Amino acid sequence: MFDFNLYKTFPHFFYWGLANYNTSYSLKINNQLLTGLGIAYNLIDKPDSWLNISDGILYDKSDLMLNGTTREDYHTFRNSLRLAFRFNIKGFVVLESSTFLQSSLNKGDDYIVRSTNSLSFKLNKWLALTTALNYNRQNRTNSENLLFTYGLTLEKYFK
Repeated sequence: MFDFNLYKTFPHFFYWGLANYNTSYSLKINNQLLTGLGIAYNLIDKPDSWLNISDGILYDKSDLMLNGTTREDYHTFRNSLRLAFRFNIKGFVVLESSTFLQSSLNKGDDYIVRSTNSLSFKLNKWLALTTALNYNRQNRTNSENLLFTYGLTLEKYFK
């Protein structure tokens, strides 16, 4: 995955870009390449807490399994709408979420939903006990998955 944000623009606005490769047995994705650009706005913009909404256009090139035996090479342009937040509560508890709705510009019933949510309890500045819940839905293949994880998180931000 390649993901970047460009913050040297107007206050509270930034531009984003990504290139992402996926494969998933449970979502019936043999290969998927998503690339795109967009703009985001921070509704809350504090050093330890933020809430933003973003929108952009993605190109999706996919190799999907539509049923048990039908394979489809597929491509479409998608609108990618995201709501994301990170709240650091008293430097001890961190609540994070990133939820995407990526609808095809060609077909109304072709959409992808991705949601990643986590709750962390900081043990020190760079180490936390974390639990996460991830939900994915690929409507074109009529498949979805839900993943629950927990463990330790090592975190370092470079400026």
